[in-house]
Amino acid sequence: MPHIFRGQHILINKKTISRIIRNLKIEKTDRFIEIGSGTGNITRFLCRNAEFVIASELDYKKGIKMLRLNEIYDNLQPIIGDFLRLRLNGLEGGYRIFGNIPYSITSPIIIKILTEYPDYKDIHLTIQKDVAQRIASPPSNKTYSFLSALVGLNNHTNILFHIPPSCFRPKPEVQSSFIRITRREGEWRKIDQGFINFVQSIFRYKRKMLRNSLRLSLGEQNAGVVVRYLLEKGYSEKIRAEDLEPDIIYELFRLVSGTV
Repeated sequence: MPHIFRGQHILINKKTISRIIRNLKIEKTDRFIEIGSGTGNITRFLCRNAEFVIASELDYKKGIKMLRLNEIYDNLQPIIGDFLRLRLNGLEGGYRIFGNIPYSITSPIIIKILTEYPDYKDIHLTIQKDVAQRIASPPSNKTYSFLSALVGLNNHTNILFHIPPSCFRPKPEVQSSFIRITRREGEWRKIDQGFINFVQSIFRYKRKMLRNSLRLSLGEQNAGVVVRYLLEKGYSEKIRAEDLEPDIIYELFRLVSGTV
């Protein structure tokens, strides 16, 4: 059985699987990291059409099936284990990342990719619908969140289509979405634990005026530095964290951390 305690639901609907494959637009030179290969339905297609596939699967029985697939496809590297424990920072750049991931650990998986493997080509994930909407949300929207800012700093996110519960086994209690995350042009801004902590702190009270929320999370001195900077840039003193573009949030982090 899938690891329900982690929110894992296996995609079984053939039309949806075909739709995902079409949206991946696989080329012969592509290299993939697949998160949660499950029963291998899409893994097989990746192996037949891409140059190389690293497929990780937590469930031991399903992982054994991946090992058997390796006897058929010599371009498959199966890994039985927790994706969150894998070391990605030693990988060559340019891999495409794909997965039907456990919904309960969506944020940790995305954060791991952004911090440990910033050289990805693109990311395609099946995730919970409301989480997809938060990731793709623009500023000044009620769904704009910590994850929106973190992903949006270096990427564009598109929700490609929604998937009903009936397409999975077992059926989740929520709607799902298939999303594409692609890198923005320009310099990559490094995401480290310091920046993650900063973004979390300002979104902890995202509907309070930024001056007040920063006092609570960063202290009076840092709050004053940030507010003065924003006023100089023409922002209102009543601005809230939920109104700030990811680029501005990054500049504020550099200001507070002394890296400007």
